[in-house]
Amino acid sequence: MILKRSGTGFLSADTYYSLKASLIAVVSYFTFWMSYFILFRGIFLLYHHELSSQIEPKLILGTFYHGLKMDISFSAYLTLLILVVLSLSALLTSRTITLIISLITVFFLILISIISVADLELYREWGFRFDATPLMYLNTPGEMAASVASSPYLLLITGIVVTFLLSYWIFLKWLRPLFLQLQTPKLGLSLVYLLAAGLMIIPIRGGLQLAPMNQSVAFFSKSDFANQAAINVPWNFFWSLTKQLYSRTNPYEFLPEPEANELIEGLYQEDTSISRELLVHSKPNIVVILWESLTSKVIPELGGTFSDVVPEFRSLMKEGVLFDNFYANGNRSDKGIVAVLSGFPAQPKRSIIKIPTKSSKLPVITKPLAENGYYTGYFHGGELEFANIKSYLINANFNTIVGKDSFDKSDMNSKWGAHDHILLEKALRDISDQPQPFFNVVFTLSSHEPFDIPVDSQFPGNDLENQYKSALYYTDQALGSFIRQAKQQSWYDSSLIIILADHGHRLLGDNPRYEKDRFHIPMLWLGGALKVKDSVVHKTCSQTDLPMTLLSQLGIGNHDFKWSRNIMNSSTESGAFYIYNEGIGYVQEGDYLVYDHPSDKVLVKTEGMEEENLIRARAHLQLTYQDYLNK
Repeated sequence: MILKRSGTGFLSADTYYSLKASLIAVVSYFTFWMSYFILFRGIFLLYHHELSSQIEPKLILGTFYHGLKMDISFSAYLTLLILVVLSLSALLTSRTITLIISLITVFFLILISIISVADLELYREWGFRFDATPLMYLNTPGEMAASVASSPYLLLITGIVVTFLLSYWIFLKWLRPLFLQLQTPKLGLSLVYLLAAGLMIIPIRGGLQLAPMNQSVAFFSKSDFANQAAINVPWNFFWSLTKQLYSRTNPYEFLPEPEANELIEGLYQEDTSISRELLVHSKPNIVVILWESLTSKVIPELGGTFSDVVPEFRSLMKEGVLFDNFYANGNRSDKGIVAVLSGFPAQPKRSIIKIPTKSSKLPVITKPLAENGYYTGYFHGGELEFANIKSYLINANFNTIVGKDSFDKSDMNSKWGAHDHILLEKALRDISDQPQPFFNVVFTLSSHEPFDIPVDSQFPGNDLENQYKSALYYTDQALGSFIRQAKQQSWYDSSLIIILADHGHRLLGDNPRYEKDRFHIPMLWLGGALKVKDSVVHKTCSQTDLPMTLLSQLGIGNHDFKWSRNIMNSSTESGAFYIYNEGIGYVQEGDYLVYDHPSDKVLVKTEGMEEENLIRARAHLQLTYQDYLNK
């Protein structure tokens, strides 16, 4: 028998060559996936060249270096599957083994090609890398498609197909033959495969250190874009799939719960005897207009740089009370609705409204209003099933719920549903027939991507910024018409109209995803029920503060809204929290800080923010998320 000398003794020639061929095949497979991920990081940087050009060359190189651990980790995941299959090769032919490996590879090539290419555009829209978030919208595919309708579909689909076909061709030409030539091994070599599969746990978890692999290994600079570029997207997707959707543990535990409670309780305790009254009626009619994606960037009085986008709204500011330091609690409509109506803070990664078993336990302002004789209604021109909003509205006991099914088919002339002027006209008609006092929510949609409007664009151009401004201008004109007609109704003189946004927007400045200007939105109170006109409230506050502020003005005692505060109470501390992806921002007067959880770093901290504010922001994140888990 021919023997080959090894480092530990002698192996038969057959075993030696089988082991060598297997090693070459496995290492080549691992290298194939490593090359894929490194190449796609380069494609990501090129696709977002406008952002890449703003960072130093050494940071570009750093994205590859610091992303290497995640690339290795996910390549090891995929290689582990192949090693498990190879461990069965003593029982199966090399052709059967190769077929199984080919099927596994095709599956992951298709899935990872979709994830990698879709991530290119989704990052532009959402400001974070592709994770499990899109899966939570699969039950309403039409609305999900409309949400990203401004994306270059043809380019992305072509990219997915080309990426898959090219990758699969490389596999067929260079990798598949390596597995086909493997000989049927003895049982001993199968055990070697199993041992190698077990050893893959080390690169999968990122080494032998105490903490397993997580996104923080990719965070290496003060540039959020560079850190995001270093993340391995398939790893991020599968991690979020297991952690985000199913984990019931609180990932944001920073302090013992009693200590965290002590820090936060002071923010929500107030002297109820001290409050500024804004209303002349104890039971006014109330209309809340949630304006899709309205940002303070288009209101110079709030620090914006665009003066000609919402002229109707700006003229109305002189008739009412403007809250000029008002902030959205999150960056999605489903989070904004809950913040405004339930006073419940947004959660990183998750949205409570999508889980009816949880959202049904939320307090909703309609319930104490109904107990005090209010008729309630909700008006939207689009799909109410989107993000499980309909279940939330039903649990809120709205007397009237109007969605796209309430409009004529001829009026469903946008990608989302009925345009805003049609929605506002119907709301005006229906509201005028309601018993008084009434409380109505009117949620617009035309200023959502893809900014599809039924009139000529006020700001010509096919670029997204001009399309966005034109959509805001259109809704502004429809809103101005609504207010003028409402003033002619008998109910207006005893009514309060509240206009605010569901969230801000990334456009018109393209601020970093965590920057406070993305969350700075207006809130305006007007109507015949106001005793105060042409006034500004400068206190920093949030969407979550609306329920308690409004109920306090009505003299309705309700303590279920534990995350809501009365803005008009002089004893209430100024401040607002907002959530982005996996971080929290805290604004106090002109200062703010941003804490990023994956990197465990403070991304922004202005001079007036003390260390205790960071501790408070973490405590708020911890307790609000735990409240979400407890429901």
